[in-house]
Amino acid sequence: MLLALGSMRLCDAQVAHQCTNDRWVLTEDGRFGSLQINSAGSITFRSIGSPIAEDIRAMGYRTTDDLIYAINRAGTELYTIDATATVRLVAELDLPPALQYDAGDVNRHGTEFVVIGSRAGKDLAIIEIDLTDPDYAWARSSLPGTTHMLDISLDKETGVLWGYSDLDRSFVILDYLNLTLTQSPPIDGADDMQGMYYDAWDRHQSIGTIVGGVGGAIFGLRDDGTYRRLSTGGPILIADAASCPWSVDIAVDADNDKIFPCEEFELRYDIINQTGQTQTGINLEAQLDDVLTLTELTTELTVANNASSSDRIDLRGITLPVGKHQIILTLTSDDVSARELCHQAELTGLATRLGGTRSSDDLLTRADDDCYDLELIRIEEDSVRLSYFICTGDEIELDASSFGNQLIWSTGSRSSSITVSTGGEYIVEAQSGCQSVTVLYDVTQAICPYTLELHHRVLPDSILPCSEVIFQYYIDNSTGETRSDLILTDQLPPGYSYLGIASDAYEATHATEIGSRDIEIRDITVPVGIDTINLRVYVDDVSPGEYKGQATLSNIPQELGPFRLSDDPATSVFDSTTWIILGVEEDSLIVLDSICDGAILRLDASSYGAAFLWQDGSVLDHLDISAPGRYELTVFSGCQENYVSFLIDRAPGIDVRSQLDQTIRLGKSTELQPTLYSETDSLGIFWSDPQDTTLSCRRCATPVAFPLRDITYQLTASNEYCSDSININISVDNSRLIYQPNVFSPNSDGINDYFMLHTADHTEVLEWNIIDRWGNTVYRSTGYRLDQESLRWDGTYRSQLAPEGVYIWTARLRFLDGLVETWSGDVTLLR
Repeated sequence: MLLALGSMRLCDAQVAHQCTNDRWVLTEDGRFGSLQINSAGSITFRSIGSPIAEDIRAMGYRTTDDLIYAINRAGTELYTIDATATVRLVAELDLPPALQYDAGDVNRHGTEFVVIGSRAGKDLAIIEIDLTDPDYAWARSSLPGTTHMLDISLDKETGVLWGYSDLDRSFVILDYLNLTLTQSPPIDGADDMQGMYYDAWDRHQSIGTIVGGVGGAIFGLRDDGTYRRLSTGGPILIADAASCPWSVDIAVDADNDKIFPCEEFELRYDIINQTGQTQTGINLEAQLDDVLTLTELTTELTVANNASSSDRIDLRGITLPVGKHQIILTLTSDDVSARELCHQAELTGLATRLGGTRSSDDLLTRADDDCYDLELIRIEEDSVRLSYFICTGDEIELDASSFGNQLIWSTGSRSSSITVSTGGEYIVEAQSGCQSVTVLYDVTQAICPYTLELHHRVLPDSILPCSEVIFQYYIDNSTGETRSDLILTDQLPPGYSYLGIASDAYEATHATEIGSRDIEIRDITVPVGIDTINLRVYVDDVSPGEYKGQATLSNIPQELGPFRLSDDPATSVFDSTTWIILGVEEDSLIVLDSICDGAILRLDASSYGAAFLWQDGSVLDHLDISAPGRYELTVFSGCQENYVSFLIDRAPGIDVRSQLDQTIRLGKSTELQPTLYSETDSLGIFWSDPQDTTLSCRRCATPVAFPLRDITYQLTASNEYCSDSININISVDNSRLIYQPNVFSPNSDGINDYFMLHTADHTEVLEWNIIDRWGNTVYRSTGYRLDQESLRWDGTYRSQLAPEGVYIWTARLRFLDGLVETWSGDVTLLR
């Protein structure tokens, strides 16, 4: 085992990262930043600061100071990277020469930086750098040279090292304490990996590329070395990745994301604490959707104050031990129509290093910190008919869970689904709190894999009355042979009439009379493949709205089933075709709206007709207005002129005026006092806080601000009709005011008997040393507030009076805004 020592350099103070489960990455071209997953599930890179010039590949997050540690590829220098992408040299190292260092990670306690050394593309050494040693001593163990790891990650619990080797494109599992190494089978040829990390939920993930580098990707890793692709995005080449999974996080989950009106269901908050110590003073807040009511909240956590109500979750002063915990909400939905609900909770009161605030995440989606989607299902019909097709010898699952939670099938089953292997009709009576529905599953069985399918669409699918459209039917014949004598029938809705054939690739017999609603096409001979029949259809002066239609293909061979119903190819499920009739329901229409002072309101008439004439002569399908009034529009549809009157009132106004900008001393607070005028009693207030936890509240008119650096607060106030916003700028004087005497006389005369540092600020002394002329530390103190006068030097050393003379002192101080600086000076001791 070889040991070496490095010479340490003092670093300038750096801005610590926040341990918030971020994915920190360094790109091949030196850009440092975080990798995010947006609401669409695509990865995006957020660059921070200027590109890093140092040749770095091995990085790891250290929790003791919340900095990212890195070494250059030559192994000669140890750096820290802060939240602004500022790189500082920590120490000059003397790692084994002629090796290249491409992979590294810091252990969970922040005591060791583990790096891999390679030569000529083969891993030959694993180096453990002692980060607690002032000289950064290191120890080396040999590796067999069968891998070349581009990055590594250390398992939080076991310390086992995972890596990705580009020699044989496989994952490596290395127990570096016992030096046992195993490898997974090679990964897919289209994928590649560059960075690895864990998140707070113990999910092991990798960052890489797909399809030979044309896109970036995040992969989820399993314990057996297999993986799956989670998210993709634009191309981004990662040199290394690091994360801080030792954080606090919250997720929302439920056994079922489908709920029914008037039904009770459970929603769960999973909260995880990976910090290694109990967290206190945490708050949990969430506003329920207005159709949900909280009936019960249960948890094993200690909560100082449960201020929750029927429509809001508000837990104050939560004590959060290490580990995973759960809060269960029992909720009831109102008797309302179907809708999508989105629920998200927020943890506040977290330590600054943990981000202060955490929004809940739906762990089943790819996006970061997104809400949990609930689908409230309401079936408006008393009965529903669904058609399915199965091949002879196959089975199909008929799932009725979306129709209710109290089910009884015609087979006698009461489960949410049944599996059938024969054709026929299967009926289920579904009941939920406020609704009941009968669902008939019509299952057609035929010989497969050969299929014959009928599709139907209306072109265009949004049309005006008194116009002509195309009803298109196309038949997909993949049965392997020509099928003859087929019959296609359809019935047009009232007000629609058949005009004739636009085209018919099958040259079939059209038995439909002009002007009829009943479509009948006989003697259809369908060769293998796909082709179409297009019919001209006239739409009379029918009411605007949504229309549906479904055609039937019959007289098909018995082995293929008795008939086929048409499917709408525009949807992903088997269903009837839908199209929209635009226009105005009556000859004249009045539209009521209101406009806020100084705003622009767009009057949208695009759904009312085909041509437009506004009172000012404009012929656009919209009109942008800036004042209240009556705005007249003549709409021309296929049938007649219609008249639309837009009556626009002045909306009740709101005006927000800012106070003057101000400057406060670091550590002091100030009350924000904007002036608000509203013409209604209803007033909504929301403050944005760029530093997250510096406002006493975000929804009150005059919050108390406690910023740690210059900040701009934005206030948005609304009265249900209009809103107004202003900015308030606060400058923070963060000059460092530390005072110390240069002479003291510890002679017990009550005058200047002690030496101490003074400040009016909230400053923490990390370490204070007083050293005599021979280099002896005569006094040392750590971890106290600078305003604690009991911590002072009385002029003694080892219980003896220290001699007169000049003494040197150094102090490492952490200021309220997180800045750590080293101060020094001298003091003369007189007797």
